[in-house]
Amino acid sequence: MVAQAPAIASISNEEYIRLYKGGLIPLKVCLASLVWVLHDYLVTLEDEVRYIWPQKRSFGRFMFLWIRYYTIGLVAAFNGVLFAISIGLFLWIMIVNAMNRGRLIATAIHLPIPGCPAINGGTQWAQWIPAAAFELVLVEALVIPLAFLVVSRDDGAHNLAPNRSSDVYPGEVRTREEKEMRRGQNPSSSSWW
Repeated sequence: MVAQAPAIASISNEEYIRLYKGGLIPLKVCLASLVWVLHDYLVTLEDEVRYIWPQKRSFGRFMFLWIRYYTIGLVAAFNGVLFAISIGLFLWIMIVNAMNRGRLIATAIHLPIPGCPAINGGTQWAQWIPAAAFELVLVEALVIPLAFLVVSRDDGAHNLAPNRSSDVYPGEVRTREEKEMRRGQNPSSSSWW
């Protein structure tokens, strides 16, 4: 005999309250995260207006504004498009399942419990694939750049404190000769190949 979930009528008020409060946790975390991001933006906006906006057009100003605004817009647009696609695919699969449900129940009428809610069809599991693909793309957008960052580091790149004898950071190498001298090689004896 298969164990079934408890009927809704058998759940106590305390259980309803516990489930309701548990459902509010993600909403509160998202709200706190949004407030934190907005707070950081608004706190640094005064410095941006004072120091960045009055500057003449320069590469530094362009890069600051590019990183601050274009990146936010790009991430929002990218997430919005992927989210809209995943919602559209979810709804499409759900509508196809709903349209086929009547035919499925009609073919299952000979079963002991006709019209049982457990008769969902063979493709209802596919409703969650678009959302899972959306989340996978978001995780890959974070993990792949971090993996390249970790793999591409040289031996001296882990210490990013400024070198007091020059303006070059220990992880920064300006020429091939400097890189070879750091590794203890003779610059003239090694080749690019």
